[in-house]
Amino acid sequence: MFDDSLKENMISVAFRVILYLLQAGPANVRGSCLTGGFFFARGRNMVDNHALRGHVIANVTVTEPIHCFRACRLDCRCISFNYQPGMSQDNCQLNEESKYTNSSALEFLEGWQYYDLIVDYDIKVRCICDC
Repeated sequence: MFDDSLKENMISVAFRVILYLLQAGPANVRGSCLTGGFFFARGRNMVDNHALRGHVIANVTVTEPIHCFRACRLDCRCISFNYQPGMSQDNCQLNEESKYTNSSALEFLEGWQYYDLIVDYDIKVRCICDC
């Protein structure tokens, strides 16, 4: 049968294929962009001193990473972003790829922070008890 490393590799490849197929961004039945479904947590899903290179779709000037997140969330193509604190211009880069869809594009870059969008599944659990 398969050894554990081969199974993990196959799962990783399958996960990347799924993310790649979904990268066009969520859309409703009318084909318009859905801009919700994500949340931001400072420092969470962030890689310090790294940036995703070669997949920037827009450069934005912002004052905080939350504003970069908001700009990313408004573009259906954006699934991750690079943010450079302390810069006054073009310090937010919106990416059409992520470290999951193109791990080789994530590179060490002093002073930058890489963020993945975090999906908010908004799952509500209804408990039915027979008490």
